[in-house]
Amino acid sequence: MISIRKPILHLVAIDDLRPTQITVGMREVEAKRKAWRAKEGDKGAEFRGRHLLPVILGPKRRHYVIDHHYLARALHEQAVFDPHCQSRYPAAQSRSGSAWRRAAQSISLSVTAESLPSSPAATSY
Repeated sequence: MISIRKPILHLVAIDDLRPTQITVGMREVEAKRKAWRAKEGDKGAEFRGRHLLPVILGPKRRHYVIDHHYLARALHEQAVFDPHCQSRYPAAQSRSGSAWRRAAQSISLSVTAESLPSSPAATSY
């Protein structure tokens, strides 16, 4: 039997998100901005509900974006300051650092916590 879990959703201030990808293509960011502008207003909440930013809790319980970096940058540029985020590996996050190690192994991150930028301002999100 397959176990289906409901996603664990969070509203996280965009300035508190930390990327795991250092660069993004600005054409893709602009495409995401256009998609967001087309959905602003009544359909904006629905759009945000279907486009979650996957995050993991890293060192010091900080939220690290592990995918959809283009969308995160586009939302920042559109002044959406509280994107919907979905925690990945929530069961493992209760053990000290295990979620970080598991995510690094499964998505092939080539960085360590120490090599990531120390502040959101250093990331251009």
